[in-house]
Amino acid sequence: MKKVIMSLLLFTAFQMNAQDIHSKVTKKTATSYTYTVKSVEELQTIDWDIVKDFFRDNEDDEEITLGYRIIGMQQKGNQLKIEESFMLTGKFKDIDKLVKVVSNYSVNNK
Repeated sequence: MKKVIMSLLLFTAFQMNAQDIHSKVTKKTATSYTYTVKSVEELQTIDWDIVKDFFRDNEDDEEITLGYRIIGMQQKGNQLKIEESFMLTGKFKDIDKLVKVVSNYSVNNK
């Protein structure tokens, strides 16, 4: 009978501990979104609403980074080389302003 009681106590303690561990899981949110394209012309096809949706679970004061990279072929074989990149970091609450700056930067560098 003692073994049964001990087993029940251990099982109960394990279950309580498992619930504590489960309740400590924190929410993960996105912090960065970068487009990688092969030409400046491709930057014009970016759907910035998708980018905004990507960050939808973020809190207003969380820092996020938006940007793009343009890659091209180097003369030495097929090795890729970054030709240009632009990144901008700010608070999620300012995502409309961040998107405007990054998208305008890409348009003006065409």
